[in-house]
Amino acid sequence: MSLAPAASVALLLGIAGDLYCTLNHFCMGGHFAHPEMITPFNQIIDVIWVMCLIAAIILGHFARCRGPRRNVLIAIGLLFFRGMGSFHGISLCFELPLAVLGIWFALAPLIEHA
Repeated sequence: MSLAPAASVALLLGIAGDLYCTLNHFCMGGHFAHPEMITPFNQIIDVIWVMCLIAAIILGHFARCRGPRRNVLIAIGLLFFRGMGSFHGISLCFELPLAVLGIWFALAPLIEHA
């Protein structure tokens, strides 16, 4: 049984959560920069998408094929840029292209195994 599809699904879920975070509670001031952004729902979503990206890294590492290795790099990049802060919105210039690449790379093994 290949772990590539599971790694791809975890990456897609992580990217979806990262994009939700970007669109709903991330601004030039940073992550949760304003008190009204801090809600239990937003915090739970953040925990879930970070866990999904960590799962994508672990599953991709053990999948032992080229596609999931790219997924590992994408997931690490997304976590790195989100962890570094917004840099007044500049980090989105790196995060959004990474997310698009991640979607592209994650769909390839899913289509291949369908």
